[in-house]
Amino acid sequence: GERVGLEPGAVGARVAPSFLRFGQFELFYQRDEPALLRALAVHALGRDFAHLRLQEPEAPLSRLLVLLFREVCERQARLVAEWLRVGYCQGNMNSDNSALCGVTLDYGPFGFLERFDPMHCPWVGGGAEYSFGRQPQAAAINLSILSEAWADLLRAVATEEGLTRAEADEAVQQTREGVSSVFVDAFHATHDEHNRRKLGLVSWDDDAAELWTSLFGLMATRSGPQGIDFTVFFRSLGDLTNDLPDGGDGLAAARAAATAAAAAAAGGGTCEKRRASSRARGRAAW
Repeated sequence: GERVGLEPGAVGARVAPSFLRFGQFELFYQRDEPALLRALAVHALGRDFAHLRLQEPEAPLSRLLVLLFREVCERQARLVAEWLRVGYCQGNMNSDNSALCGVTLDYGPFGFLERFDPMHCPWVGGGAEYSFGRQPQAAAINLSILSEAWADLLRAVATEEGLTRAEADEAVQQTREGVSSVFVDAFHATHDEHNRRKLGLVSWDDDAAELWTSLFGLMATRSGPQGIDFTVFFRSLGDLTNDLPDGGDGLAAARAAATAAAAAAAGGGTCEKRRASSRARGRAAW
């Protein structure tokens, strides 16, 4: 007969400061339910962005909504830059998997890079648009779509507050600039700083950016099943730059180290030494 007995088991639960997602706001916008859209935005303002009221206690709701959206853009930019730093790929980065408060929401098929491939996507249905290297573009698209719902909300609130057409248009423009300006600037500032630390450079300038572009290309040409291990490469780079001569600004040593580290990582080499700056290179938890 059938055996019935106790089996060991466990319950897994996802936890986060908030599970408010872009898609929830977009749903009310697409359903033409402005009252619910407004209520959800006010809830988010009080729950996840309450500091904005403390910073500007006399500000009207329209002003606070603009500030909220622009902060959402900045948080998303810094989050995606952190993903690129540690080799994380979300895998299905649609608006329903984008948290308003700027934390990582995993879909299940997320993963970390092993062999470097900028087009890597751990989800079989993800495609190029959700690949590791295109996560900044995916985030910008999600924010752009969310901005449509936010613009509609702002126009309604502006009418309630008796703002002029010009004032309402200015609020909408500031919202759209959250994507084109705030997100872009915050991402590049954060990503460039991570890259500077990875290369062990004192400062970041056009020469450093050119070096990083060359390095990224070198890694990409050796991608795939036999390619460079993403984490081992940067660990190896940290070791090698200790022993190479400094070219004055560090770029010559970094270039030489990058080539040598690529060979070491492709061969599966490991690091025995660790530098303080390696914290910027490792597969760290956030």
